[in-house]
Amino acid sequence: MAQSTIILSQLLSQISSVLFDKLATQHQVNKGARRMTAAAHFAVMLFAQFAGLPSLRQIEQATVALTPSQRRSGLIAARRSTLAEANLRIPWIFYRDLFYGLL
Repeated sequence: MAQSTIILSQLLSQISSVLFDKLATQHQVNKGARRMTAAAHFAVMLFAQFAGLPSLRQIEQATVALTPSQRRSGLIAARRSTLAEANLRIPWIFYRDLFYGLL
């Protein structure tokens, strides 16, 4: 059986895990997180951006209907409340520093 790789997983593989983990520790973005870690939040929000999903409700509906290949790329089923809490917990400065680190 051929193993398919979706574009999202290819993009996520280009991001240095060392840089991501260093910034996550520096900004303490995983403090108090159970399932929606910074890496999972980043993957879900990147998926939502590419899919053109404008609301938390639509992101929730799309992540509930994920295929197995999409789940292997790091996406998880995310509830609206979990996404809203992660949006509040993870500061925009974390993503700014990630951007500049990748640049």
